[in-house]
Amino acid sequence: MLIALTGRAGAGKDSAAGALSAVGPWHSIAFADEMRAEVAEAWMIDPRALTERSTKELPTDALAIGRCTSAKFMAWAAIRNHTGWEPRSPRTIMQWWGDYRRGQQPDYFVHPVRAWLHYNRTRKPATDLVVTDVRMANEWAMLRAHGAHLVRVHRPDLPPMVADTAAHSSEQHTTLVAEYDVHNDGTLADLARQMQAITQRIAQRAAEAQAPQ
Repeated sequence: MLIALTGRAGAGKDSAAGALSAVGPWHSIAFADEMRAEVAEAWMIDPRALTERSTKELPTDALAIGRCTSAKFMAWAAIRNHTGWEPRSPRTIMQWWGDYRRGQQPDYFVHPVRAWLHYNRTRKPATDLVVTDVRMANEWAMLRAHGAHLVRVHRPDLPPMVADTAAHSSEQHTTLVAEYDVHNDGTLADLARQMQAITQRIAQRAAEAQAPQ
């Protein structure tokens, strides 16, 4: 089974993926995994600084554009007037790095996930898989071609996003049509029950589709 998760930043996609452990061993990956590794290397920071929920939206001196060691990114940023030593937030830098790489190759971050799927489908065919951060149309197109089921995670108590973040292409995931919805408005146990119900529905539909007519 292959599940793809989408939803607003902070909605709880990683929590939903973690909740799948209640129904068995799941292997997970994010399109942003490669991005985080590259940003951490380019700014010479601990990758964990890019995933800490409490500071993801907060500007930090360590992520000033002037601290980047990638000459190609610096040239790209200069054209867009992204310069100087002003502190930037992890989310801003990740969005800009994503724009930079997708400008070079639209499927830049799709390729590693496709390779991961191929590896697991050929070496570990019985493994259940979840991709935790589907945001772009090309990401979903690739996963859909591999038989993925799209689940949108909702969380009603999220604060408004800052204008630049909300307008970024990575936050236009609402155009993707999900098969299932989960509401992250209770406990982790509640979320786990919703995810388990979805996996059961997917399995039932698959069984019905294979049953003799």
